[in-house]
Amino acid sequence: MAHQEFHPFLKSYLKTGAALFVLLGATVGASFLPLGGFALPVAAAIAFVKVYIVMWVFMHVRKESKLVWVFSAGAFLWLAVLFVLTMADYVTRAEIPKDEWKTDSHAAEKALQ
Repeated sequence: MAHQEFHPFLKSYLKTGAALFVLLGATVGASFLPLGGFALPVAAAIAFVKVYIVMWVFMHVRKESKLVWVFSAGAFLWLAVLFVLTMADYVTRAEIPKDEWKTDSHAAEKALQ
């Protein structure tokens, strides 16, 4: 009996699944919008919301002890750090002109010089 009390009801899982599908639709919809430089931050924000929902509901963090909350928050923070570092790497890379992609094998070296 104790095991049944711990898990959320089926209705909660269906609401969570529906929310994840809505966010999936938002991700796909955002990919078709002409957001320019904001496309990546918008997609990352939607991804963070999905990660939070999965941690909160499916990993049962909301019903665990404070120690589990601390480690979950640390994992979420570490994920944020990795996203920020990835964005910093992406933003600071040199752009290689499309006409040099296939014609010159040393285009990356030339772009950095």
